[in-house]
Amino acid sequence: MDFSVILSSIFVNYWYIGALSAICSAISAAMGDILTRYSFVYEESLPESERRILLLRPYWLCGMTLTIILNPLITLFAYSFTAASVVMPFVGLQIILSLVFAHFILGEHIRIIDYVAFGIISVGITVALFCGAKYIKINTDEFSITDAYIAYNAILGISLAICICLSLPINPLIFWTKLQRFCITTVSGLAGAACCVSAKGGILLIEIAASGEWFKYFNPYLVGNIFVCISMAIIQVFYLNWALLRYPATFVVPVVNSVLIAVGSTGAIIVYQETPRNSLGFILGVIAVIIGIIMLSHASNDRTHCSIRGPREINKDINNLQKHILMSQASTAANSFEASSISGENTEDIIDLETVNLVDK
Repeated sequence: MDFSVILSSIFVNYWYIGALSAICSAISAAMGDILTRYSFVYEESLPESERRILLLRPYWLCGMTLTIILNPLITLFAYSFTAASVVMPFVGLQIILSLVFAHFILGEHIRIIDYVAFGIISVGITVALFCGAKYIKINTDEFSITDAYIAYNAILGISLAICICLSLPINPLIFWTKLQRFCITTVSGLAGAACCVSAKGGILLIEIAASGEWFKYFNPYLVGNIFVCISMAIIQVFYLNWALLRYPATFVVPVVNSVLIAVGSTGAIIVYQETPRNSLGFILGVIAVIIGIIMLSHASNDRTHCSIRGPREINKDINNLQKHILMSQASTAANSFEASSISGENTEDIIDLETVNLVDK
């Protein structure tokens, strides 16, 4: 049997492997985002003289490894077995996991509205999974520039350029901090969506090479997608780090991924003709995911601080404890002095001179 036929049969019949891979990708990305945020908050807790550069921060290195190495590899593997429009909604699972990890690692609280949003996102992912396209075999001869393709990329490019300009410190609306916060996080989502859609082109190239159709290997559109994928990945990582440095993870992760799901799912359908099995059900599922993410994003506006205890906080607590002990000793000495005065005893034998000296210090 022809190897290309076997390869196509595996991809079509084992789409659920792609879904399981998307779950693993969500876990990796969620932990990577939280570790990256943790590294920034932890370094802020250190004295300025003890702060390290990024490459010497173990938490940052672990976070970036999960985010920009392991997560893309697993995602590309998922694209080999199922449609990109099905993989995208699993980003909602990443958001849920991010908030859970933020609760246990960053000390942020999970409230009732968060649980409601979790349920909505979970339902949306399930509906989108069963109603979306499982796997569509694209013939690269049919992969060409269409009007929808041009419109999608034009809107995406213009939106990305506007958000980048508004996120810079020199823009005239810099005083509007909420606008800048939104633009910084949105750039990461837009770049991530473009990267995910373009990555599917790389998978197609690999399939073409594996099937022996070498004369199609240099399809200019697919090769261009690889270049776009690499460029957008760099922009996404830069802006994701910038956002996590300045804002809480419970705001950054929902906003970034809501943009990624909406833009990425639309792009996968337009660029790769991944027509859902049930268009209405798929659209409703994606909308449910976005609504749940918006709820999480809105609820996270008042979560501006983490309860990470760095060396500075620990030293402060130690000093407070020492002060409390000394004050207790001083109070005990004063009570003993008063009692001895009443009984006529020699006060010098009662008062602990060392304790008094410590209090004076």
